[in-house]
Amino acid sequence: MKQSKITIPGIDIVQASLYEAEIPVPKYHTKFPEVKRSEKDLYNLLDSFNPAMGLGLDYEFDPKTYRPTIVGISDMDYSVSVPATDKLTRDIFDACVSRSSSLIGYSVFGAEKPIIDKAVGRESEVRYWGDGLRSFFLANSVLCKSPGKEESDEGGSLGFMNLSTASTFYTGIPVYKVCRGNLCYGPCPYHTVFDYNGVDAWAGLQVHHSALARFYDMGGTLDVYDRRMQLADLCYKIQQVGIHIDRTMVKKLDAMLSEKKKTLFAGADFSPTSGPQIIKKAKELGVVIAKSDIKQITKACEKELKKLGFSSIEAFEEVHGEGNEDFDPEIVAKKLEKLPDATPTTAFFYRMYKYKKTGKGTKSWFDDKYFGKDDLLHPRFNDTGTSLGRLSSSKPNFQNVARTGFGEEIRKCIVAPEGFDIVKADFSNLELRIILHQAGFDVTQILKLDPFQWLVDNSNGLFDDVAKKMNTGFSARDWAKSVSHASNLLEGLTFLSTTDLMRDHTKKLERVGALKVFRDWKFRGKIVAFTGANLAERLLGAKTEANRAEMLKMQWDIYFNSFPILNVFHRKLLADIENASTYKLPGGMVIDLYGPDLDDCKIAAAGVGQGGGAAFVQEAMIRFYDKTQIVPFCQVHDDVNIYFPEKVTDAEVLDKMKVLVETSTVLPGMICPAKVLRGKNWKENDMKQLGKIY
Repeated sequence: MKQSKITIPGIDIVQASLYEAEIPVPKYHTKFPEVKRSEKDLYNLLDSFNPAMGLGLDYEFDPKTYRPTIVGISDMDYSVSVPATDKLTRDIFDACVSRSSSLIGYSVFGAEKPIIDKAVGRESEVRYWGDGLRSFFLANSVLCKSPGKEESDEGGSLGFMNLSTASTFYTGIPVYKVCRGNLCYGPCPYHTVFDYNGVDAWAGLQVHHSALARFYDMGGTLDVYDRRMQLADLCYKIQQVGIHIDRTMVKKLDAMLSEKKKTLFAGADFSPTSGPQIIKKAKELGVVIAKSDIKQITKACEKELKKLGFSSIEAFEEVHGEGNEDFDPEIVAKKLEKLPDATPTTAFFYRMYKYKKTGKGTKSWFDDKYFGKDDLLHPRFNDTGTSLGRLSSSKPNFQNVARTGFGEEIRKCIVAPEGFDIVKADFSNLELRIILHQAGFDVTQILKLDPFQWLVDNSNGLFDDVAKKMNTGFSARDWAKSVSHASNLLEGLTFLSTTDLMRDHTKKLERVGALKVFRDWKFRGKIVAFTGANLAERLLGAKTEANRAEMLKMQWDIYFNSFPILNVFHRKLLADIENASTYKLPGGMVIDLYGPDLDDCKIAAAGVGQGGGAAFVQEAMIRFYDKTQIVPFCQVHDDVNIYFPEKVTDAEVLDKMKVLVETSTVLPGMICPAKVLRGKNWKENDMKQLGKIY
């Protein structure tokens, strides 16, 4: 028999060859499941499948109409694939309900569930569904990003969460999906569409059970999976609501941005749109670039900024970026020119970066391709898009709209539908409150306080002294916020060996205060230390030894000395992961720890604040929907955005929104206030503050 070209060596061969000197006896893949082709076979399977395991389901359909063409169902042993009809769809759903079972597919909210709902004439409850995508995500969240992909694209936002990757993890069958997509334009040389559909139904079922088993082995629980399914269902509903855009304002904004771009090279004797001239100018400045595209320009710009002590363009703009009142890139370029040690090369590449970056104007969010037939945006909110559990979004990406500078103008174009207002609930300083809660602090003590001002007030005036001494325009609260955020994420953490400690350079850094070494604190055989370098670079513009020493004093002599509960927490965190291969986040997600050591520590620390914050907000949003049946139109990081009728009074709005700030059951005892704003557009400065809810 002719062997299929898509069959590759099995996992057993690869594993055995690592340990045996001789070539092992060939072992073959698990065979494809049998795919039967008649309606009689389908009804036999509906009668015989194991309700405890559920029924695998996959549709081929027209994505424009959601009209199904082929349906496949499967148990753990074989599948059936036949032409789809509404009657078959209803019978499949009725068989599942009558046997108290569940339909299990892969990414069911994007295909199977809407098709079933349309056929049965009502919305099917989430309890009748299982989803291999959500199970695979919980067991392998690290695979949610694709290198080289933009998050605004489907590939970037979903990463390696596809069924092709998942099936290779858990089924042992050949990489059957390799013949699809860009590699196959049909007819398929290896499968009929019915075979393919049937295998998809079977693979989704297999992945679901295998991935869930791994998640449970990692310490996960069923209630975490159930919440993920509720979140996925709500995300699908959010996508259907749509986002209203003032397209006239978008055109004005594009025209304004186009004019501001021109100022970046006003009076220059070359064209920033000419690739050859850009390459020639770069060469005159002593830099060789092969192309004039955004990747090359960005790389050259970051290289120049690193000479000034900035790790990235974002690090530079965090200190010297655009203000709230203006988004003119030339203003920032002029700031850069005035920095000590800045050169014409630095300024040139920063201007080119801004020119290239703003080349699309507002298209990253308002390109015509993103608008539906109803003239609304319907971004996809992805609950499997980030490794720590936050939502991502695509087509377009609404998670990257800044609140200041140009981002404010983008937000102004996002408007309420006629007869409605936009109401936004923004959880106040959630990440710090989560970390304090996880450290064992009673957060109800600071429920009605600004936690960063609370840090200032409880530092014996030390942060006030810092603000006066530094004289950079940062308030005491600004310093407390920056140092707190960095310290809670273990910024500056490093590990030293015995040999490292004996080096003259290490001794010098420790002697001048530019390195803080904790000889009583060890992790995986090395001694814990903090450098202060990142903080010095971000907040003072350069990581000189003097600047590092200043930052370490602020981090340790002020912050951790004033709030020792946080250092105790970090010591426990590192102890918890020292010999572990996984780490359980607040809220129940579990992440793999692959190393290196520093990465494991930092991802675990980030997982507490960001992962815990995500779990808290998502629980609040699900609770709000369950109690009010109101679907938000957008959820971004720590805020939830809703359309409210104009006729609803401010007091009534606040009363309804209080559901969001009830004490968490997912993170027992955790509570966080939210600032509520109301307005006709999404620009925060244009919205009326209704007050805080507790």
